[in-house]
Amino acid sequence: MPIKLGPAGIPLSCKGRTIVEGMDDIISLGLETMEVQTVRMIAPQHFEQYWQAGVLANKTEFEIGVLLNIEEDHLDRHGTKERYTQIKKKVLEYSSFNISFNNENLFNKDFINFNKVKINPKTVTFPELKFWPKHDIINLKASISCLSFFSEHFTDTLIQVPKIIKKLEKALKSFTKPEHRFEKIGIVNGINYINDSKATNLHSMQNAIHSVSEIKKDGDLFLICGGDLKGQNLSLMDGVIMKNVSEVFIFGKDKHLIASQMKHYAPCTCIEDLDEAVLKVSKKAKKDDFVLLSPACSSTDMFENYEERGDRFKKLVSFGNV
Repeated sequence: MPIKLGPAGIPLSCKGRTIVEGMDDIISLGLETMEVQTVRMIAPQHFEQYWQAGVLANKTEFEIGVLLNIEEDHLDRHGTKERYTQIKKKVLEYSSFNISFNNENLFNKDFINFNKVKINPKTVTFPELKFWPKHDIINLKASISCLSFFSEHFTDTLIQVPKIIKKLEKALKSFTKPEHRFEKIGIVNGINYINDSKATNLHSMQNAIHSVSEIKKDGDLFLICGGDLKGQNLSLMDGVIMKNVSEVFIFGKDKHLIASQMKHYAPCTCIEDLDEAVLKVSKKAKKDDFVLLSPACSSTDMFENYEERGDRFKKLVSFGNV
């Protein structure tokens, strides 16, 4: 039975328990696939354990490496974007086959730019696909590239991309997106509410704004954002995308800093918390408008994690507090 570990599933470590202590359990499961972010502060006596468990990567550990993007994030942890970029590129350096978001074959390996995969939502027999946000389509292209690469190098038959897409249509019909990722909560009093609490950086927030602007026919877009910026550079905001927003409601640790930049593109209101944001925006929004929670920030200044933040937003909307 597949088991997800890491940010999307069971954590390798938790309060009072180290990653190393969790490795014994993981190895006993006969684990074959694991999502790994970044390993930090490893004591020398633990190097061998990490190496055996596959957490410290070397180029014999991974067959296929996929690099989805490089945007400013986790700068509180890594210090600079340059350092963060170096770390992210290791997923390609320590893999035999590389799949990336651009044409840069950095390590001269077998290589695919997944953005060259062509998906026409109008011809795919999965109606919901045309409502998927841009970043979900990008992830789908990366997955298709990975399947194509796998079929070419690890099976007896090469499956061409168009055939993979047709096979995926059946799988997509039974697919349920995880919560908090451009999640359409529903329509209340004619207002569309979207929970994108997983958007913890500016790039993700701007993708969500772009996606709403493409799917909405009429009405305004109200953005709720805020939290801990984690050192992101606000000057990198895309003004063309941000001008799709009618008004911004900002809460959290860095609300005034965020407002100082966003005010150039849309009216901004700084408020105390998410509850107040939902209350205020719902009084302003009207039929056919969109209310988007896409924080662009870490949640840990006010919540345990982005899931708790998203759940709170959904409760505020669902229980008539709008």
